[in-house]
Amino acid sequence: MADLEGPAPRLRHSVGKRIEKWILPTFGNLPFAALDADRIGAWKASLVAEGLKPTTVNTYLSLLGTILNTAVDSDYLPHSPLMRKSHAGRVAAAKNLPVDRREVWITRRQLDALAEAIDARYRALVRVAALTGMRWGELAALRWEDMRLDHPLDDGAVSGPGRLRVVRAFSDPGRSGNGRFKGPKTQAGRRTIALDTETCETLRQHHDEFRDEETGLVFTTPGGARQGWDAGRQQLPPRVDAGAQAGRPGRPVAGVRRAALP
Repeated sequence: MADLEGPAPRLRHSVGKRIEKWILPTFGNLPFAALDADRIGAWKASLVAEGLKPTTVNTYLSLLGTILNTAVDSDYLPHSPLMRKSHAGRVAAAKNLPVDRREVWITRRQLDALAEAIDARYRALVRVAALTGMRWGELAALRWEDMRLDHPLDDGAVSGPGRLRVVRAFSDPGRSGNGRFKGPKTQAGRRTIALDTETCETLRQHHDEFRDEETGLVFTTPGGARQGWDAGRQQLPPRVDAGAQAGRPGRPVAGVRRAALP
C-alpha cells in the first residue's frame, strides 16, 4: 500500500476505499500465484454486471495493475498476470473497456461570464485555455520565453499576429502539488500554435499586471508558485462555481480547453 498512497491524505483515503470495496473481496484471500488472466477477466465481467461504468471499470483495472506491478518489483510475482508474457500490452481479458468520449464545450457567452467572474489573476489563464486548446499541464509549464506576440503565424487552424511554442508540460497525476515538468507525451504534443489578436492582447495585459520575474512562468499564484490543478476555482462566486460539474462556467481550467467559440 505504501507505493499506492502518495502524498495526499484524500488520495490515500480514496484509493484505500476502492481497494477495500472492489479488489479485496475477490482477491484478498488469494496468494499472488493463484492470480491469472481468466480470474481477472471474470472479476472484470462482474464489475460490468454490477452496472459500473466503463471508465470506472478501467480505473479499477489500472489500480489492480499497479498492485500487481508492485508485487513483481518486490519479487512476489515473476510477472503481472495482466500483461502478456511478451510485455506487448495487456492480455485480452484485462484490456480496458471502450469509453464513449464526452466533449465539454463552452460558448462565447459562457467564456466571457467565467472570465468576468474569476479573480483577475486567473482571467488570462481561462481565456488562453479556451482560445488555444492547450492542456492544463501545458499552461502550468508555459514560460514567457515560449511565445512571440509579434511574430505572425498561420498554423492551418488559426492565423494570427503571434505564436507560442509548446515544449513542456507539468505532470501531477495525483493532484498533490508535487509533480514535475517534463516534455510533451508525444512528438505531436511538441508544437507551435498561432495566436489570434484576442489571445495576444490577453497575454500582454497579463504580462503587464502579473509577470513573475523570478520563475519566468506565465501563470502563477500571488506567491509566485505555479498554478494548482484547480486554479482559480476558489475565486469563483458560489453561483458560478455551482455549474462546475455540469459543463457550465464553473468548470476547472481542464474543462474549458475544448471551447466552441463562434
